[in-house]
This record gives sequence, structure tokens and C-alpha cells, in this order.
Amino acid sequence: MKKVLSLLLSLCLLLMLLPAGVAEGVTPMKFIQISGKEAGYDAATARWNELHPEAPVTVDYYSSVYEVIEASLGIGSPEYDIIAIDSPKVGDYGLKGYTADLGPYVGDVIDTGVYLDSTLNYCYYDGHLTALPITAGISFLYYNKTLIDQAGIELREITAENRLSFEEMEEISLNVLDAVDPDRTQGYSGIAFSQANLIYQMLQLPTSMGAAGLVNDQDLSSTLHTDGWRNAALYYQQLIDEGVTDPCLDNPYNFEKFMSGKCVFMLGTISFLSTIRKIQDSEIVITYNPVFADYSIPAAPTGSWCVGVSAFSQNKEKAAEYVQFICGGEGHDIYIETTNGFSAAKADAEALLNDENADYALQIGTYEVANAAVPRPVTPYYTTYETVMNEFWRNVASGADVGEAIETAIEAYAIYMQ
Repeated sequence: MKKVLSLLLSLCLLLMLLPAGVAEGVTPMKFIQISGKEAGYDAATARWNELHPEAPVTVDYYSSVYEVIEASLGIGSPEYDIIAIDSPKVGDYGLKGYTADLGPYVGDVIDTGVYLDSTLNYCYYDGHLTALPITAGISFLYYNKTLIDQAGIELREITAENRLSFEEMEEISLNVLDAVDPDRTQGYSGIAFSQANLIYQMLQLPTSMGAAGLVNDQDLSSTLHTDGWRNAALYYQQLIDEGVTDPCLDNPYNFEKFMSGKCVFMLGTISFLSTIRKIQDSEIVITYNPVFADYSIPAAPTGSWCVGVSAFSQNKEKAAEYVQFICGGEGHDIYIETTNGFSAAKADAEALLNDENADYALQIGTYEVANAAVPRPVTPYYTTYETVMNEFWRNVASGADVGEAIETAIEAYAIYMQ
């Protein structure tokens, strides 16, 4: 009798350890994702749950997703099996040990061949695949054809092989300003950086001059002590001094100026596309990113939302299967169709580029992702890099001596890294 009671007690204790309401043979998983993406992920996850009743996924959404991930994974909690990762966080999470190595699942569960190389490349940390891309972000060059026409300028044909140069944009801007705002009192400008003085957008200038975004993540001197960075900063100051570009010291987001019809060109992400197309007072054209005449290097700012598996998940292989489903499988198709998102999949890119009836702006964006995309550096110290470089561009915009701004940034980074 004692043996029977002991066995019953052990069984009761085991049942108490199981999650409430979980049927035998069912392994539920949790996915943490940023707020605002509910429609796509809910639709795709519902399909997963239909196909995999043995491993249903619940998605938790947070506006402060970074903070929640830090609080949970920072203590090694197995609560979340699947995590949202903005591409600059790949290195940070890798260094902290938050993400599982997906390498062991490549081939059987994960097919890396379905993704665009430019989006997959920043999913690696220290040689290990730690995430998969679900969407791609990309920037365009937008221009106000109405303003250009008012100045009597006939813009030449622009193609991927024959892009506008920054120098041409500068000259056109000055001519437009002379025509529509000769005394410079009406608030017009020539070139808007939609995220002025923020590294995501400003990285386009030095990388278009052939410079690396980050050479050595232990020290900024090898990055900033280059002609590309120095000349990019000097050129930015020149645009500001000429009145072509606003310094945007109070607000880095320069989108409103372009929306108002008082700016000729804007370098901005695809996220602005639907809003810009609602402008009725001006004809807005979307085209390829510009180059510098002496370099001819297109460098389109890009990024991606990715999905990874928590290093603390007790269901890593099944979680990896879900990640492939949502990023490169049937779930991805549902997500993109539901959200009209910009896909990171090769098949979607090829189909779009070969579709004669496809949206031309999306075709341009797809081409740029595949051929001109330059992501932000993948480094575990990205937050430090971003903080220092944002301040560097603000200093440049405020008129600081470029050499001094460079040394200040190098010193600030060194202090952070101590």
C-alpha cells in the first residue's frame, strides 16, 4: 500500500508541474513580438496552430519589447521560445547569449536558400546563424517633380545604372530654390534626410564614398580616420551652409517638410510610401538611391525585422521550425499578404521584378534590397555605436569643426567601451 501511495503522490507532483490546461503530448510555445504587428503574426500563427496542434504558439505583443526581452532573457527565463529581433540587435543578443544557434537546424528544418543574401547576412553573430529575416527595410529617393517643373528644369532619365548623383541633386536644389524662394524666406529646402543626424540615414553618405560603416567595434579611430567619413561630414556641412539641407537640430524627422511640398528631394524609407502617395498638391516620384559622382557606389540604408529562438527555450527544434514557417514558409506568405510588408524572400523579389504589372516603387525597392543595400553594422556594441554616431552627426550639423567632431566621437566611444 505504501508503494502505491508513493507512486500516486509522485504522479500528482508531476501533474502539478505541468502547465495548467495543457493536454498530454502538447508543447505550447510563446513568441514575444513588438506591438503594431498583430494582424500579420496572428494570421500566420493561427495557420501554424492549425497545422501543429502539438506545438501551439501564443504571441505576446509589447511596445517596449526590448525591455521585456532584457527582463526575461537577462535572467535566463525559458518563458519565451521565439523572440523578435531588430537587425541591429543581432550582435547584442548574440554576445549576451540570448539567441540559440540555428545552424544545427539548417537543412532539415531551416532553408537559408529562400532568403535574399542582403537580409540574411546580418542574421549571423560570430559566424553562427542566430535569426532569420521576415521583412526587409529599404530607402528610396523621393522627389517633388512639381517643384522641379516650376523651376523649368527637365530631369534626365534615371535608372539603376544611371542614378542621380548627390552633386546633381545639390545643383537642382539650388536652382529650384532660386526660382521658388529666391530670398530664402519661404522655408523651402532642397534635400531632406528623413532621419537627419541619425546613423540609420546618415550612414548613406560615407558608405556611398566607399567607407565602411564600422571597421573595428573596439575603437572608432580606424572607422572615422578615413577620407570617406571626413568628406561625407564636410559635404553634409556644405549642404547645410548652402541652405540646401536643414540642420534639424530640434527634430531629426524631416518627413513633414517634404510632405508640405516645400522640399525638392527626400531620402527616406519605404515606410513613407503609402503616406506620400496621398499627396495631392504635388507630383511625387520615387526613384533609385543617388551616388557620388566620383564613386558611383549606391548605398541604400536598410534593415530588417528578424525572428530567432531563445537560447533558454526548452523546445528549440520546434521553435526553429516555427521561425522558418513564419520567415520563409507558408506563414511568411500569410504575413506578407496580410500586412503588405516588404518581403525578404528571394522568390518574392524575383516575382516582383519580373512582373510587368507590379508596382514600380516596390520593384525599385526590391532591386535596391538585392543590389544596393547597406545595413547598419552588426556588432554587440551597436547601441553604443548608435549613441556616439548620432551625436557626431548632430555636432557636424551644428557647424562643429569636422576634425574635432571626429576626435570627440572617438573619445566618447572609448569612454563607453571602458
